[in-house]
Amino acid sequence: MAESVESGPDRYVDPIGQRIDNLVAALRREVDKVEQLGEALTSRDVIGQAKGILMERFEIVEDEAFAMLQDTSNRTNVKLHDVARRLVRERVINWHS
Repeated sequence: MAESVESGPDRYVDPIGQRIDNLVAALRREVDKVEQLGEALTSRDVIGQAKGILMERFEIVEDEAFAMLQDTSNRTNVKLHDVARRLVRERVINWHS
Protein backbone atom coordinates (compact mmCIF):
# COMPACT_ATOMS: atom_id res chain seq x y z
CA MET A 1 0.00 0.00 0.00
CA ALA A 2 1.45 3.35 -0.99
CA GLU A 3 1.82 6.15 1.56
CA SER A 4 -0.19 9.23 0.85
CA VAL A 5 1.88 12.32 0.26
CA GLU A 6 0.39 15.65 1.19
CA SER A 7 0.03 17.96 -1.70
CA GLY A 8 -0.93 21.56 -2.02
CA PRO A 9 -0.38 24.38 0.46
CA ASP A 10 -1.22 22.24 3.52
CA ARG A 11 2.12 20.45 3.32
CA TYR A 12 3.86 23.70 4.34
CA VAL A 13 1.73 24.48 7.40
CA ASP A 14 3.52 22.24 9.92
CA PRO A 15 7.08 23.16 8.85
CA ILE A 16 6.24 26.88 8.93
CA GLY A 17 4.53 26.56 12.31
CA GLN A 18 7.54 24.69 13.68
CA ARG A 19 9.93 27.34 12.37
CA ILE A 20 7.84 30.07 13.98
CA ASP A 21 7.83 28.17 17.28
CA ASN A 22 11.61 27.77 17.07
CA LEU A 23 12.09 31.47 16.33
CA VAL A 24 9.82 32.50 19.22
CA ALA A 25 11.73 30.20 21.60
CA ALA A 26 15.06 31.62 20.41
CA LEU A 27 13.78 35.17 20.84
CA ARG A 28 12.63 34.40 24.39
CA ARG A 29 16.09 33.03 25.23
CA GLU A 30 17.72 36.19 23.89
CA VAL A 31 15.34 38.44 25.85
CA ASP A 32 16.19 36.47 29.01
CA LYS A 33 19.91 36.97 28.33
CA VAL A 34 19.47 40.71 27.88
CA GLU A 35 17.51 40.95 31.13
CA GLN A 36 20.18 38.97 32.98
CA LEU A 37 22.93 41.20 31.58
CA GLY A 38 21.02 44.29 32.68
CA GLU A 39 20.65 42.89 36.19
CA ALA A 40 24.34 41.98 36.27
CA LEU A 41 25.37 45.49 35.26
CA THR A 42 23.13 47.06 37.88
CA SER A 43 24.43 44.66 40.51
CA ARG A 44 28.02 45.40 39.50
CA ASP A 45 27.47 49.16 39.84
CA VAL A 46 25.91 48.80 43.28
CA ILE A 47 28.72 46.52 44.47
CA GLY A 48 31.26 49.05 43.20
CA GLN A 49 29.52 51.85 45.07
CA ALA A 50 29.42 49.78 48.25
CA LYS A 51 33.12 48.97 47.95
CA GLY A 52 33.84 52.67 47.55
CA ILE A 53 31.89 53.51 50.70
CA LEU A 54 33.78 50.88 52.69
CA MET A 55 37.14 51.94 51.25
CA GLU A 56 36.55 55.54 52.27
CA ARG A 57 35.03 54.74 55.65
CA PHE A 58 37.65 52.20 56.76
CA GLU A 59 40.63 53.40 54.69
CA ILE A 60 41.05 49.99 53.06
CA VAL A 61 41.80 48.79 49.54
CA GLU A 62 39.25 47.45 47.07
CA ASP A 63 39.98 43.76 47.72
CA GLU A 64 39.47 44.24 51.46
CA ALA A 65 36.18 46.07 50.89
CA PHE A 66 34.96 43.26 48.64
CA ALA A 67 36.02 40.70 51.26
CA MET A 68 33.97 42.60 53.86
CA LEU A 69 30.92 42.45 51.61
CA GLN A 70 31.46 38.74 50.94
CA ASP A 71 31.92 37.98 54.63
CA THR A 72 28.72 39.81 55.52
CA SER A 73 26.87 38.03 52.72
CA ASN A 74 28.09 34.63 53.88
CA ARG A 75 27.41 35.21 57.57
CA THR A 76 23.95 36.66 57.07
CA ASN A 77 22.95 34.37 54.20
CA VAL A 78 21.99 37.43 52.14
CA LYS A 79 23.03 37.76 48.50
CA LEU A 80 26.08 39.94 48.01
CA HIS A 81 24.29 42.45 45.78
CA ASP A 82 21.54 42.79 48.40
CA VAL A 83 24.13 43.51 51.10
CA ALA A 84 25.72 46.09 48.79
CA ARG A 85 22.37 47.64 47.89
CA ARG A 86 21.48 48.04 51.56
CA LEU A 87 24.82 49.65 52.33
CA VAL A 88 24.46 52.10 49.44
CA ARG A 89 20.86 52.93 50.33
CA GLU A 90 21.20 53.20 54.12
CA ARG A 91 24.91 54.04 54.44
CA VAL A 92 25.04 51.55 57.30
CA ILE A 93 25.63 47.86 57.34
CA ASN A 94 24.50 45.52 60.05
CA TRP A 95 27.46 43.19 60.45
CA HIS A 96 25.65 40.95 62.96
CA SER A 97 22.30 40.08 61.37
